[in-house]
Amino acid sequence: MKIYHTSKSIVHHKGGGTSANRKASYLYFYQERNRLLNFLLFFPNSFLIKYIPYLIFNFVMKLTASAVSPKYSAVRLIKAYWWLLTNQKWIMKNRALLKSIKLIDDNHVLKYLSGKIFNGDNVFEKVINYFSIGYCKIVGIKIIENK
Repeated sequence: MKIYHTSKSIVHHKGGGTSANRKASYLYFYQERNRLLNFLLFFPNSFLIKYIPYLIFNFVMKLTASAVSPKYSAVRLIKAYWWLLTNQKWIMKNRALLKSIKLIDDNHVLKYLSGKIFNGDNVFEKVINYFSIGYCKIVGIKIIENK
């Protein structure tokens, strides 16, 4: 497989084309699962050891937020984590495959990621983001906020 880059290409993107008719709670499952799956698939074990407490913190905070905000769904959040727990063989198989073809150092990618859990629309979200970013700094997870 070859990938070509050209600065002359033009892409017209219609946002939500495949998800426009779906409920927000339905989409939340895939957003949460896929976000976490990216970390589980693409990053090394040394990173995952640092990331496990972050996963637990993420789960508890979003579960708490689901009690007060319709933006988060406790049921879909639990289903996303349950999917990850029950598909460990698939995750491990694909981790090995991706590791064999990876060319770029993980830290190069991590420095473009955010340590924020929430958008920061209110005081609760800002406080949680503060602790989340602080945790990343303490354990040495390089994120965009810790430059």
